[in-house]
Amino acid sequence: MYLLKVDPDGNLIWESTWGERSDEAGPYNEKARSVTEVADGGFIVTGTTDHTETILSGTEEDSLLLLRVDESGAPIWRKSFSGGPFVIRRGLDVLEAQESGFVVLEQSITTAPADGLCRVMKTNRSGDVEWSRICKSVGGRWSGFGLAIAEAVDDSGYVIAGYDYCDSLNGNMGIDLMKIDRSGEFQWYKCYVEGMGVSVQKTGDGGYVVLGNSNDTGLNTKSIEIIKTDEIGETGME
Repeated sequence: MYLLKVDPDGNLIWESTWGERSDEAGPYNEKARSVTEVADGGFIVTGTTDHTETILSGTEEDSLLLLRVDESGAPIWRKSFSGGPFVIRRGLDVLEAQESGFVVLEQSITTAPADGLCRVMKTNRSGDVEWSRICKSVGGRWSGFGLAIAEAVDDSGYVIAGYDYCDSLNGNMGIDLMKIDRSGEFQWYKCYVEGMGVSVQKTGDGGYVVLGNSNDTGLNTKSIEIIKTDEIGETGME
């Protein structure tokens, strides 16, 4: 993992690295996925860490990694969260919760047998788990993965952008948006167009903007898709 801080002109202020390559003598192969500034100083980083011994044994165990560093990039604490043998846990996005602590969006994959889940984990400021929820609607299914998480516009929870194999798209993979409350419980879900959502932000007018990659109809090409919604994920378009 590599983290650097630059000034407004792009000049390096400091840089930090953690972990070691798995094809060398070190026990870890660490990969950073997201970094967020923390209000009281420093940064929170999420990603994955795998153990060389699990690679050699074929159990394919990857752990979610959460790393808190200070303003100069020096580690304050480091936490890893394992799902056990044949489970890959990837930290994809992280934000600081308004009620204190951190919210981590993760991808949890079982390799034997093959299965995958989107999951959200909430920790306190020391990285201890407070709750963990599967991204799944009550009484329904959500088979997709989340790739980005953001605060909800009304401060009542979080929205997750990603992709799902949507019934409204005849089972094809589509850009989607899900809302959960501050306890991780499902609130609403929307699926838009074919493609994959990669980022989401709340907007000043009380809605959301979702960035994604879409498939051009009839062509083997992809294009950038930007979707603007209201506070409940509606676009106003059929």
